[in-house]
Amino acid sequence: AFSAQNGTNFMGIIQGVSDIGKLQIMLEDDSVVAFDIKEIQMLY
Repeated sequence: AFSAQNGTNFMGIIQGVSDIGKLQIMLEDDSVVAFDIKEIQMLY
């Protein structure tokens, strides 16, 4: 699970890192979203 800066939590799977250094996460709806550093936080 991850937490976004606006406080919402969501599930996703880390797919890798883009060419420009953004973390690529596949969400539950199978879309892939790129996040910049400090944009999201991984929850344990």
